[in-house]
Amino acid sequence: MKIVTLYNPILDKGGITVSYINIVNSLSENYPDTVFHLLVNETKITGINPKINIEIINISNYQLMPHIHKMNWGKYLSSIGTALGVFYYLKKYKPHYFVSFQGHLVVLLCKLMSRSSTVLIARENTVIGHSFRMFNSKFYKLRIKVKKFTYNHVNLVVTLTEAASKYSPDLLSLSKTKFTAIQNINSKPILEPYTGKKLKKLFSSSIPKIISVSRVSQEKGIDTILKAFSLLIKTHKSELIIVGQGSYVSSGKKLAKALGIYSHCHFIGWVQNPSQLISKSDVFVTAPIFEGFGNSIIEAMRSKTPVVSTDAPFGPSEILENGKNGILVPVGDDIKFSSAIAYLLDNPSKSKELAKIAHKSLIRFDPKLIASKWGEVLGLNE
Repeated sequence: MKIVTLYNPILDKGGITVSYINIVNSLSENYPDTVFHLLVNETKITGINPKINIEIINISNYQLMPHIHKMNWGKYLSSIGTALGVFYYLKKYKPHYFVSFQGHLVVLLCKLMSRSSTVLIARENTVIGHSFRMFNSKFYKLRIKVKKFTYNHVNLVVTLTEAASKYSPDLLSLSKTKFTAIQNINSKPILEPYTGKKLKKLFSSSIPKIISVSRVSQEKGIDTILKAFSLLIKTHKSELIIVGQGSYVSSGKKLAKALGIYSHCHFIGWVQNPSQLISKSDVFVTAPIFEGFGNSIIEAMRSKTPVVSTDAPFGPSEILENGKNGILVPVGDDIKFSSAIAYLLDNPSKSKELAKIAHKSLIRFDPKLIASKWGEVLGLNE
């Protein structure tokens, strides 16, 4: 029986974890004769449908060094702490395919040292050039070299968009044949939607609600949303709901106060399933500077809430089909962003029609279709 390993050392509340869970569930459902090893730092994973062909393997059980898993490596270095476990796992289980969702270099080095013949696939989750320039930019050239080495030695790189599958090989001077695009899955959340007191209080009035659901960080363009909203409420009475947590919450609140809109903004933190919040809102907004995919846009389309997004590389334009399924505005343009929201509020029939078209287009991200694409690269469709 074929063994496929799905490695993710960081299980948090972000988009990578959501897509990881959706991919696992869809693959196990569509390929019951394949064994899927979930190589993680956990003993159980919330959201995984129990199947006889799924085995959760806690990497810390194979570290060979007592208590190494208890060391505080930090989010982005946690894959280093799993190196011994990954090495030992490859030697013991010899999986046919190994899909790395994060920590690609660590996995590659473990494969080379273990002399494993496992087919290694790296799942690229972001727009690497833009990400490297924004974070630790002084190491940009070094990070590009490391990424090129890594991708040159894995068997395949799976990107989230067609645009990224062309952009990344050009950036790294690698063959385009090593890259393929497989989008994220449109899958209804397993967790029950949030229906707490906050929801009832937020929607107790008929004032239009503008909602944003994302990690609250600089690259997600919270500044653009707040500035656009400050322009919007000059002509349109409305409220802004910001769902999510992150390093930029404090800065976002300070900006809202400086703009004089704080009393009209609701920073409600993380919600495990915000579908009810989204469906009850009038407009969904997202303003990233760059975006690997955009799971929250899919959520909004599924909820039939019209979308305004920046035309960030590369997810939003591909999901919204260059403006067919939502309104795209230039990155950082708070004036056009505000105008787009106002247009949807002023034209409810157009807004409803746009949301309807967007909802129908989600067939592109059907779980069976995406699972089949993964099945193709994993040799499961033979």
